[in-house]
Amino acid sequence: MFVSGAWLQAVIMGPVLLALTRPGAAPVAVFVDRALGLFWRLSGLCLVLVAALVFIWASGRALFDLGALPPSGGSSVLPAGLSRSEAWWLETTMALFGLALSLSIPTLLRADGHVSLDVLWARFSLRTRRWVQRLGSLLLAVPVGWVLLVQGTRFAARAWRQLETSANFGIEYVFVIKTAVPLLGFLLLVTAALNLRNPSPRSGQG
Repeated sequence: MFVSGAWLQAVIMGPVLLALTRPGAAPVAVFVDRALGLFWRLSGLCLVLVAALVFIWASGRALFDLGALPPSGGSSVLPAGLSRSEAWWLETTMALFGLALSLSIPTLLRADGHVSLDVLWARFSLRTRRWVQRLGSLLLAVPVGWVLLVQGTRFAARAWRQLETSANFGIEYVFVIKTAVPLLGFLLLVTAALNLRNPSPRSGQG
């Protein structure tokens, strides 16, 4: 089952990636770049939510010694159904952080915003920089993206079949969160294909 799924993904993704590397794919490249820009802003929103959740939870624990937020029962007017356990706050924070990474990594790869050896990079010519980016996309981004897509699809499909939830009474929709793994693989493959065709405009900047 897994092998047939991998071959099916190869049959589907192969022509798509080859089409993106062709010179006539400029309109598609523009669309993908705009989509990556949107994903970048969404990843920023996720990080803002992470900071807010950590602040609220840490404040409740440190200042009021609360084991669940918002507090319920006793003098609280909130019903118990609105209160969330410590596991929920922690798992929601981790899920949002993982989603932020999944949405931002392809954008950084496309915009050449990842970590590089600046001492060497500054000495490279424009032609050399573009070839380094192409080789990095081919030898690193494509294999990693393919593994994440194939293995992540299997991983997420199992979670969807079981409608997986947290074993620690945390977040309810774990199966939705796990979809970010094959999504990251797909975005990495698309970004790598675009970089093979036309490396990032920033690759020419010193």
